[in-house]
Amino acid sequence: MLVSDGQHQVAALVDGDVVAIADVSPDTGTVDLVVPPPQAGLAIMIENHADARPQTGLAYADVVYEALAEGGITRFIAVFLSGDAPVVGPVRSLRHYFAFMAADYGADVVHIGASPEGFTWRDAMNMGYLDESAGDPGVWRVRTRPPPHNAYTDTAADRAVLAERGRQVNRGWGPLRFSADAPRGEAAAENVTLAFLPWTYSVSYAWDAGAARYLRFMEGREHRDAATGEQIAPATVVAQFANVQAIPADPKLRLDVDLVGGSGELVIFSHGTRREGTWSKPAPRTPTTWLDADGNPFVIPPGPVWVELLPLGSPLTAS
Repeated sequence: MLVSDGQHQVAALVDGDVVAIADVSPDTGTVDLVVPPPQAGLAIMIENHADARPQTGLAYADVVYEALAEGGITRFIAVFLSGDAPVVGPVRSLRHYFAFMAADYGADVVHIGASPEGFTWRDAMNMGYLDESAGDPGVWRVRTRPPPHNAYTDTAADRAVLAERGRQVNRGWGPLRFSADAPRGEAAAENVTLAFLPWTYSVSYAWDAGAARYLRFMEGREHRDAATGEQIAPATVVAQFANVQAIPADPKLRLDVDLVGGSGELVIFSHGTRREGTWSKPAPRTPTTWLDADGNPFVIPPGPVWVELLPLGSPLTAS
């Protein structure tokens, strides 16, 4: 489309509503227009205890974060931005640093109880939530697994309850920037292995060129969905290094992760290649930024994203 010289703006419309607007650069004639996700953000806390495996619904999430909880056991927070899952779980309790991850997307959160810091920061950030321990609806229990590893939820039903409460209004991509023309790294990374220092629990990914996805393994075993049998297979894997330390005098040996006001090393795996950069998060509700070596936002291929939040010094190898 040809237009006359001068100042111009470009707008994106969804169902007749303007969802994004940006100025066109007078020098290049180009515009970087970020269209919000189709749905408001919804984050589900999911456990990764051995008795909770295999989980259900992780493959439907747009982005999943994995980080340590207590005792060398990790947990996931699965963020849904463009779709839903009829069964997700097992649902477990919230930690404050997982709330910070959800806040990158302005997401409401579904969980069962929380640490003291988790409750404090959830409420301080005015996050919408469904918490079974507070009597909220949304979670049901199955008899095929022992408690507490038997709690599940339905994201569409959660959205309906939250919308009735005036929530489900924030739509944002956080640090995610997608493009079918996302660049590739120069170093090959078809096999990725990582661990969470100082524990022995390990995760690996194997590049499937035909599907353009990384097949996920936990402790040497294929990570599959309990309901569908599908192997978890993100298009992009992100290793984000942060300072992790024990909360002083915490009787349950809970952890703190230096995300807010923090920054550090970032490694992104996509297209079977590796790229390096940095991350930073200046404030609790301000989205994390992922910048490449030139200081530009990382652009990644469309598809699910898995973020491994690793303690400083944790082993990470790729070949």
